[in-house]
Amino acid sequence: MTLERQTGNMTAAQRCFIVFICGLSVVPGSLSAQDKPTTVPADTPATQGLREVDPANLEEKRQLTFTVGVMVLLGITITGLGLLLVVILWGHRVRRKSRAPLPEASRGDDLFYLKTGNKPQPDTTVIPPKQSPNDE
Repeated sequence: MTLERQTGNMTAAQRCFIVFICGLSVVPGSLSAQDKPTTVPADTPATQGLREVDPANLEEKRQLTFTVGVMVLLGITITGLGLLLVVILWGHRVRRKSRAPLPEASRGDDLFYLKTGNKPQPDTTVIPPKQSPNDE
């Protein structure tokens, strides 16, 4: 069987389960005994440079991080409120449209099912014979 045929008979729950299992296979597992992380001694020159932090520079970074965080939070809030407003207005419009009366439609032929094919129906109207003007 082809993959297309196999997935054609699957339910949505089965497809979600397969995607979930595939996603779990990508996540790295816990470290085994052989994969212990290497530690760097604390007295190396590389770590000494990292531990010495200028307090003025640190305060400037904190202020910048706080400003960026507030801006991101403000952006998320404004976007959320905008989307909420769109949903409210859209719902009002849909409710108004659903309450409006439907346009008048022609009834059509009630006996449509008795007609056969596209043949023209014979004219069965009675036409009176012409009278001559002398017959009066």
